[in-house]
Amino acid sequence: MQLSIALLDDSSDDIKDRLNELKHSNTFEICGVCTLGGALNGARVPLYDDVSTMLSQASPDVVAIYVKDELVLQSFKEVIKQCKNIIISRLAPLPLEILHELSELAKAANVRAILDLPHRFHPVILSLKKELLKEEQIYSMSVTGINPKALSIVELLVNNIDLASFTSSAEVYGGKDLSCTILARKGAYSQASLKLIMPTSQALCMQCSMLGEVERHFIEVATSGGIYFADLLGRKLYMQSEIGQINLRVDADSSEVRAQYRAFYEYFMQKGRANEAELGGIDEIIKIKELFA
Repeated sequence: MQLSIALLDDSSDDIKDRLNELKHSNTFEICGVCTLGGALNGARVPLYDDVSTMLSQASPDVVAIYVKDELVLQSFKEVIKQCKNIIISRLAPLPLEILHELSELAKAANVRAILDLPHRFHPVILSLKKELLKEEQIYSMSVTGINPKALSIVELLVNNIDLASFTSSAEVYGGKDLSCTILARKGAYSQASLKLIMPTSQALCMQCSMLGEVERHFIEVATSGGIYFADLLGRKLYMQSEIGQINLRVDADSSEVRAQYRAFYEYFMQKGRANEAELGGIDEIIKIKELFA
């Protein structure tokens, strides 16, 4: 059984990639796309000029919201009137008061709202997470994220904090000795550095930047069994132990978007919230943002 899905989008850079993934999905069927006035040339999907018309005519089982920061709250209010299953993105840059309002609206309307966090389903991350579950202890984690195409340094930082917490299966909120510096260059915030001791006594060190032309996404994890090195862009994972370097298997051809949408489908098809921790909810972003409150 397929679920019908509608996309509310502000013509984001990756909309065509997501549409392509959904077109080849055996779990979702695209019933409508509203790009809020933006053109979507060549897309063989039902197009709508406004959200209300799309919701009433397409009657989607699920709505995915991918809009600019200032449009998130109003779009969410509009969608929850007619749909109770929502995928929402770009929450990291929003102020805490807006995030709390979104959370309260979802609870009041009995809406199941989950986050679009494809980095959690990256094949390197899934492989690394599986390996770390075998370790007796994780001592520290270092994350380097350089992405000139990121929408904001806050989003880059928050998403990487979420990734560190998810990968190590350790909460970051409630930690201690937090030190975070966000630097501006030419009038725009573009670099961030963070250090934190997690509640599990793991040390987290993070460097994020939007400067330069070359992307980099690298994670190093020190454990009782050795040191893991994960290259997310190169899709490589290996471990350095006392006996030398051990290359670990990664499904390099796997698509994180496709894997995430399979998880979305399983989540919406079941009545409970069993796999919400795997996907992430609004309250998780709130807890991360509260680190800096």
